[in-house]
Amino acid sequence: MEIKISLPPWPRLRFLFLFILPFLILAGFLIYLVISTSIYSLIYPKERPQVAVVSAPEVVTPEVVAPKVEVAAIAATKQEEPATATAEIDHLALAQKALAENDLNTAYAEYKKVVAADASILAARSQLRGIAIRLKQIEDLKAFYEQMITQQPKEAAYLISLGTIYMTIDRNTTKAKELFTKSLALDPGNSAALYNLSVLKNY
Repeated sequence: MEIKISLPPWPRLRFLFLFILPFLILAGFLIYLVISTSIYSLIYPKERPQVAVVSAPEVVTPEVVAPKVEVAAIAATKQEEPATATAEIDHLALAQKALAENDLNTAYAEYKKVVAADASILAARSQLRGIAIRLKQIEDLKAFYEQMITQQPKEAAYLISLGTIYMTIDRNTTKAKELFTKSLALDPGNSAALYNLSVLKNY
């Protein structure tokens, strides 16, 4: 004969509260965490880190273009003749406008004019390299820097920028070391060249 045991209402409720309800609460809490984390990541997306092989800000990853060059900040520090400074600022403004409109060819041409006029604008050199990568114009950019080195042989910045291309894109460590060493002959305290050479020792 089958014996059926039926729990009275109160033991059933106690079993529910003591064993089933905690699991339901835990599951609900985990679901809440997953949903809230997803919503937060959509509202506040994380920026992609700019991982550099060598010292920032001279080098950025190929996919990331360097920060925007502030025209007003450049203008405030110019010590050149008024006409030269004005022309340079005009090229900066045109380059930034073209980049904002995703007109990479115009931006590339204008940044080359800026860098040719003043190698000290590091952000412009970084922008130029990033755009050249996107346009697959690395060989053109290398030729540009070779020309600048010929025209301005005492400017260490062009050597460093060209060395950076050989180091991070072409992976030609021998040529990169040569260029960084030459730049130190012109600017012995250049931190980017010193750091890059220290990194290249591991290659």
